[in-house]
Amino acid sequence: MRAALGLLPWLLLGAACLDEDGASDDSSSEGGSNAVGQNSTTNPGAGGSLPTGAGGTTEVMTPVGGAGGASSESTSSGGMTALSGGGQSGAGGGSMGPFPAEPGETGIFVGMTAAHNAARAELSVDEGLNPPLPDLTWSEDLADFAQEWANTLANSANCGTIFHRDQRMYGENIAFHGTTARGEEYAPEEAVASWVAEVACWEYGTILGNRAPSASSESCDAVCIRGQNSSGCGHYTQVVWRNTREVGCGYATCNDGRFNDAIWVCNYNPPGNFVGQAPY
Repeated sequence: MRAALGLLPWLLLGAACLDEDGASDDSSSEGGSNAVGQNSTTNPGAGGSLPTGAGGTTEVMTPVGGAGGASSESTSSGGMTALSGGGQSGAGGGSMGPFPAEPGETGIFVGMTAAHNAARAELSVDEGLNPPLPDLTWSEDLADFAQEWANTLANSANCGTIFHRDQRMYGENIAFHGTTARGEEYAPEEAVASWVAEVACWEYGTILGNRAPSASSESCDAVCIRGQNSSGCGHYTQVVWRNTREVGCGYATCNDGRFNDAIWVCNYNPPGNFVGQAPY
């Protein structure tokens, strides 16, 4: 059984953001790739009960917003976030995936770029954006970079935890799925849907940061976002950041002694979520 309209619960980890001059702002606000503030959530197993699925399997999923450009380091530990929608929820509540391969995508990575672009295209239509948000392209360099961090999070010292890479070059979103079931893949559209689902909690505006509160006009409903096990909306705003042009992702799995974990790391260039700027 999957929580919330047939989907697994997730955990979200957010990031800090950069001011427009490139200085890091560790404000508490929207997480996500280059997000404004720390979006920390807890790991499966760090207190609280876990949902039990059909057949007695237990599943926990966590989207993590990330570091880079404008980014925050936040840690994830515990909690669960339910995805919305009967399939994967898109920017306007539509279903996501499965998606075709974009140039450079193979294996588990097939559909990741298209899932991002579907959310961007849906937003462009819903909001009447002119010009519409440009499609992202898959970057092998970003994918290699992201894979390094996914492997680090899956090694024996870190398995079962999620946290952001200490870097400022790229945006970063992370998603985590833990289950007692074996052999279950964590589809790319599921990871993207967890980040996009934050739109239900977010109101458009310029990105908030503690160093420039007067320059911020967005809002992220705290009760709503806690219901998704995230501490902010910055994962979504990175996905739809107009100036971002490339995405590349890594995927890794491990067993933390309690769960079979799957981890997605996506990096973005140029990064988004700069304090005082609006996503689009």
